Amino acid sequence: MRRTRLCALCVLTLAVMFSANRAAAADLSRLVDFHRLPPLPNEHGVAGPFVGVHNDALIVAGGANFPQGVPWHPTEDGGKSIKTYHDAIHVLVKNEKGTPLQTADGSPVKNATRYRWVTVSSNLSKAVAYGVSIPTPDGLICIGGERQEHAPDDVTGEVESTLHRSADVFLLKWDPKKKQIEVTRQLLREDEEPDAIHSLPNLPVATTAACGALVGDFVYVVGGDSGEGGNRNFWRLDLNGRKKRGEKSTWQWQRLPSWDGPPRSHAIAVEQAESLFLLSGRNKLSGRGFEILTDAYRFDPAAYAHERSRAKPDAQGQLRMPSYANGWTRLADIAPDGESPRCVMAGTASKSGYDFLLVYGGARGDVLLRREEELPKQIEAAQAAGDAALAAKLTEEANALYDNHAGFSRDILAYHLTTDKWTTRGQMPDGSPVTTTAVAWGDATVLASGEKFPGVRTRDVWLISPNKKLRSFGTANWCVLGVYLGLLVAMGFYFARREKTSDDFFLAGGRVPWWAAGLSIFATMLSAITYLAIPARAYGTNWSWFILNMGIPVVAVIVVFLYLPFFRRIQVASAYDYLERRFHVSVRLFGAVSFILYQLGRMGIVVLLPALALSAVTGLNVYVCIVVMGLLSTVYTVLGGIEAVIWTDVVQVIVLVGGAVAALVIMAVNIDGGLGAMVSTAWNAGKLDLIGEFRFHDLSWAKDGILVILLAALFNNLLPYTSDQAIIQRYLTVATEREARRAIWTNGLLVIPASILFFFVGTALWTFYQAHPAALVPLDKPNQIFPWFIAQEVPAGLAGLIIAGVFAAAMSSLDSSMHSVATIGTTDFYDRFGRKKEKEESLRVARRLTVILGIVGTGSAAVMAGLDVKHLWDLVLNIVGLFLGTLGGLFAMGIFSSRATTLHAWLGAVAAIATLIYCQFATDLNGLLNGAIAMGTCVGVGVLSSWLIPVGRRCEKELTIHSLLR
Repeated sequence: MRRTRLCALCVLTLAVMFSANRAAAADLSRLVDFHRLPPLPNEHGVAGPFVGVHNDALIVAGGANFPQGVPWHPTEDGGKSIKTYHDAIHVLVKNEKGTPLQTADGSPVKNATRYRWVTVSSNLSKAVAYGVSIPTPDGLICIGGERQEHAPDDVTGEVESTLHRSADVFLLKWDPKKKQIEVTRQLLREDEEPDAIHSLPNLPVATTAACGALVGDFVYVVGGDSGEGGNRNFWRLDLNGRKKRGEKSTWQWQRLPSWDGPPRSHAIAVEQAESLFLLSGRNKLSGRGFEILTDAYRFDPAAYAHERSRAKPDAQGQLRMPSYANGWTRLADIAPDGESPRCVMAGTASKSGYDFLLVYGGARGDVLLRREEELPKQIEAAQAAGDAALAAKLTEEANALYDNHAGFSRDILAYHLTTDKWTTRGQMPDGSPVTTTAVAWGDATVLASGEKFPGVRTRDVWLISPNKKLRSFGTANWCVLGVYLGLLVAMGFYFARREKTSDDFFLAGGRVPWWAAGLSIFATMLSAITYLAIPARAYGTNWSWFILNMGIPVVAVIVVFLYLPFFRRIQVASAYDYLERRFHVSVRLFGAVSFILYQLGRMGIVVLLPALALSAVTGLNVYVCIVVMGLLSTVYTVLGGIEAVIWTDVVQVIVLVGGAVAALVIMAVNIDGGLGAMVSTAWNAGKLDLIGEFRFHDLSWAKDGILVILLAALFNNLLPYTSDQAIIQRYLTVATEREARRAIWTNGLLVIPASILFFFVGTALWTFYQAHPAALVPLDKPNQIFPWFIAQEVPAGLAGLIIAGVFAAAMSSLDSSMHSVATIGTTDFYDRFGRKKEKEESLRVARRLTVILGIVGTGSAAVMAGLDVKHLWDLVLNIVGLFLGTLGGLFAMGIFSSRATTLHAWLGAVAAIATLIYCQFATDLNGLLNGAIAMGTCVGVGVLSSWLIPVGRRCEKELTIHSLLR
């Protein structure tokens, strides 16, 4: 009867999956939405203003325009239109009495934020335009630019204009309480000493039409025009490099090596992925007109700093670095959709997601070349030949080029860092302004004013936000997800009938078959984070971390022959009972508390990070994801105990591995040449590299070098398999030690093909999006790439099943944490102290603890969802995980040293924790080394102290390796 119901459920699930067509694909060509903010108060608009956001207000300062009309036509009084430079400062704030946000066609948006321009009394000290704008938390840094001075000629009386380039650097700070702008050169922060040097230093060379960006704490200024057209200047200013008075060193600009390309002005600079990107521009050739540039470059400050640290000074004391080590990388030319490379000079750009750049418009340069280079030469030739009629005709033709100009490019170009591909992803709704700056305002980007046509400015201010209609999950996927999650709960009810005592709840009465226990160990280690992170790692880099997983089969040998016999001998639910028998109850409690702290810090994260990934790519509300995972995993864990946890793990492994295989097949089918082409493309691009960044002359312990990876492969896998209650508990759920060995071998051997599969999925994702770059959108985190593919490219129903498997993987991590902590809380504290408890009473306590832990895990994930979790996972692993490393050292010391006693165990534990804290905060050692450092320090100090301080009696119990060898 049960088989009949199961078959019916499978048939129903398959029917839902394949009766529905694939969900209608979202329109991925439009990545952003446009809304209108109140227009700039200047009635003509300005080009080249300083633009930035400070204290949640938009600042637009300076700029230039032609208030009397375009310069190539005479004014109404027959004179010549002169470019006017401005010193006014305009500030746009959010205000309830202001103008509501409007759609692109001018319709007000209901319940939207209102905005209002405020009048400020401050002006710039000089009328200036075409400088570099750098928004920072301390204010808007304004760099360089140009100003124009007009004076009548002494002979002709005509007004002559003189261009003056600027080297000035100053700061604009908005005070929301006083509603005032402060124009200052003093970058003074509240926590700084008053005698520090705060004045922003001027540029070394007066420059206009440069570009720049803020990367970390450094301001970068690139290129520009210093009087001879484009240049190759590359300057950097460290905002934290200010010195106190009296010190020899001063706060100044540092000149860096330039890119390996032409000089340029009117280029675009933008920050993304902690790097600086330089795009397009133009170069004014001496006597030969303009060179229109279509190239792109990336400057990686971390790579430059690393190469600089390795460079040796020459005889004059100067560091000589080869050109390939200057931090710059040449990127693909700006050629979207396979077309010819194009110029986007004077355009604007912003970062989007974690690895996209969006370029708004820009000038192609073809009209500029015709209007400013070709026709003037022809006019000059006609005049020299005395053909006034031809000269007049050519002049009229030249003016017509600007009069009939269609406006600068409206295209929105997207550059994807990982695949090095350009695509066209929509258009600006009403022309594209150039010679302005795209700045971030909250989660959106603002484009303020600028030049819309040659000589014509615009007052438009655009608010650009991500298109939220790109995510769609589909009805069929919802149905499959609901059926799958319902099945997990049903399994909890089924196994609840067997949970009579605490032994059943903790160890399943030894009823679990070895293969199921092995799959459960594999599933416990394969969390949703891992399932998403491994493909993301291979997609973004290479296979260098594959070696980490290959440490698991090696660890399996060690565990089977050296650790498993001791865990089976104690025959209790808690692994930390061994520490009491071997050392003292205090060591057991230290182990139990350390493990509980580790799991409490981990529970919220293992639910939150997959929830964020799933929410971003499916459109599901992140809090709904968290509550569903937390509630359902708590229900079936409370009901079914370890047995429900293990069998849901088995289902999870089947779904996730099957889903990865299905995704791989779909990618291979949709790439010309299939699997062979995928492998060939990836191999040629270095995506299958196992060694990664390792070089024999560069043995860095701070990077992912091969030695770091090898040590991490051994110790970071040995720790959970020898000290993590959630893993060790699986060893005890089978009937015999022989079956426990089989379970461990099952997990160890399964890791090899599974790792190959998951890493190759990541590589296949890279080749797929190389072939289909327009199918990708900006994502917030790297680990969202695989769920995005599943949601968009996998057929409806099957996609829902795989996403449900990711849900289950997150739930598996949570249920393992809940159950193992409940086990420790019950056995190591409730049962260990006080009167002897009946097993039925312990079962009730364990279930209550599980409920509480489920609430804690779900609640912590929900709280964290509203916080900045950029580095939270790293923090949990690096700080709370310190205790797990120490635990591994205690178990190893107890098993392999018969001389070590309680005192030596404590000395080793304290030394390990102190060493790791020092390494974490005082060194730049790679976090992957934490396991090796903790375990090595704990065992080393403990064993050494046992010889130097022979306190207590040697262990004579059957609890060390010596008794096992006998």
